[in-house]
Amino acid sequence: MENSYRATILAFLDEWSVFAETNGVDLIKVINAIKVRPTHSNMIFPAAWDRGVLPPKDGGLGLWAYKHLLGFENDIFKITPEAININDTRGLRAAQMARDALRNMGRILAASQIAVLGASYREDVGDTATAGRRSSCEG
Repeated sequence: MENSYRATILAFLDEWSVFAETNGVDLIKVINAIKVRPTHSNMIFPAAWDRGVLPPKDGGLGLWAYKHLLGFENDIFKITPEAININDTRGLRAAQMARDALRNMGRILAASQIAVLGASYREDVGDTATAGRRSSCEG
């Protein structure tokens, strides 16, 4: 359930990232201003891709188990599958933004060399599936 919560928060941040970009708002500055309040210091920053494999996977497994193992047919899960869908396409948005930036510079996408970076791990964490989550370096 915790990972479904995280996936939902990441999908929510993706919506606000698109809003901010469309309207010329620096979302990082907004989040930093909100984090000034001690009760809001745990806000996470939006990223192009999920931080780790668990957030989307666990919600999907829970939904699958509800229907296939427990045999329920009603659709009580609405937010979890939508969060999974949003998170699954965030990487495509980053690729589209890179394509658009190259076009704006007069560069041809197929002839360009692009480096994709973004793996990060916290110190002293043996589990690489959870090590990258909540890292300070996101990309």
